[in-house]
Amino acid sequence: MPSIPHEASLELLRLNPSLAAVLLAATGIEVPPDLVATPTDGDLTACLPTELRADALTILHNRQHKLAVITESQSRPPTRAKRRAWAAYVGLAQSENDCDVVLIIIARDRATARACATVIRTGHPGYDLRPFVIGPDTIPDPTDPANAAVAPELTVLAAIAHTLDLDSDATRRAVMRTFADLDPERRSTYTRLVYFAASPAARRALEDLMAITWPRMEFFDKFIAEGEARILLRLLAARGFTIPDTIRERVVNTSDTEQIERWSDRVLTAESLEMVFTD
Repeated sequence: MPSIPHEASLELLRLNPSLAAVLLAATGIEVPPDLVATPTDGDLTACLPTELRADALTILHNRQHKLAVITESQSRPPTRAKRRAWAAYVGLAQSENDCDVVLIIIARDRATARACATVIRTGHPGYDLRPFVIGPDTIPDPTDPANAAVAPELTVLAAIAHTLDLDSDATRRAVMRTFADLDPERRSTYTRLVYFAASPAARRALEDLMAITWPRMEFFDKFIAEGEARILLRLLAARGFTIPDTIRERVVNTSDTEQIERWSDRVLTAESLEMVFTD
């Protein structure tokens, strides 16, 4: 049950909200004299709360220590609302996990990294947040023996940030060696990410290398099928055919590259869609 002294100060503020400005000034914070004090509901609970969901939250712990690490991924400079959300993440994660919290931002380019590293002002003296930023210039070295346990992940980060020279044959082969001992699912995922980060020329070289290194990789076949499907659809459009959804879905969902090639061969001489897709 709240005490009378507790409620008294609140009542004073209710009756004369300008008291808040005076109390604030007493702490040493400069308050502009033209501020208008307006009382409002102190209930900060929302019936439809704004979703505050961090990209990733990792708990590092042993018997003596526990640390929560919030990781955010940014491909462009953050908005003001996003930066304020980061500050909220830290407080909520600390409350939820009852431990210290660190915020790390992974930035894909230098401009984004600089923007993310800017101090987030909360307005409370001494309580500002400076995120730790991992960008193109600060990605840990994947080849460092100390990083061996996460070398594949660091390799992918370096590829996405374009700090790996994937146009170099030696680099591409080093990437393949780094991924060689991974389980098939991780290997497929990581190689896919590196592939998409590469230049067109590097992609073609990676295709040749993957065909030799892992000739049965299903995702590699899927890459080829998706590319040929897009080409087939463009050919159909160039011939002036109107492509119904049923045909489009049939093309994009086909993983048989030989079938797609047969359809493509018919496009140049076919007078109708039936002539292309009737086997």
